[in-house]
Amino acid sequence: MITVYFSVASALLLAAAFGSMVFLSFVMTPLVFRHFGKEQGGPFMRKIFPRYYLVTGMCVLIATGLLVVQLIATGHWILLLSVILGAASVAMFWLLRQNIIPMIDSAHAKANNGDAEGKKHFKWLHRASMAMNLIQIIIVGFMVGQIAVWDEPNTTSEQTEARASESVRAAQSPNKDEKADT
Repeated sequence: MITVYFSVASALLLAAAFGSMVFLSFVMTPLVFRHFGKEQGGPFMRKIFPRYYLVTGMCVLIATGLLVVQLIATGHWILLLSVILGAASVAMFWLLRQNIIPMIDSAHAKANNGDAEGKKHFKWLHRASMAMNLIQIIIVGFMVGQIAVWDEPNTTSEQTEARASESVRAAQSPNKDEKADT
């Protein structure tokens, strides 16, 4: 029964991370640059992204930890894929926040000082970070979907159908007390 609570908590954390990732990537970032331009929007987004990677990374890390507990408790092998993907996503969050974002900031500063190599390096790093973010969105979206369709641990679809049929038969059969009254 505790695995149900872990499953719900994992789903909520992953859904929060997924929603944040999609919103920031496809709504917030374009909106900031459209309304404030590169001069004001760039510094603002450079302040947002480290926090974004920290918060979404922590959501995915905790959800993945809960999935590990579920995997150990149930032995349901399908969770292993989400655990592996979650760990990969957390590693990318850490890499982006701790390494790539500071490198992007440094390359951006060099590009602003007229360094052609800095501009080239900035563009490459920025594209790499966008690609990694898209991969993470796909991974976390997959994890949410997998949890959403995940059946009760250690049951097959035949067992689930048998339980449903048994419940229907029990609801259709007359109650023993009603037979005695007639």
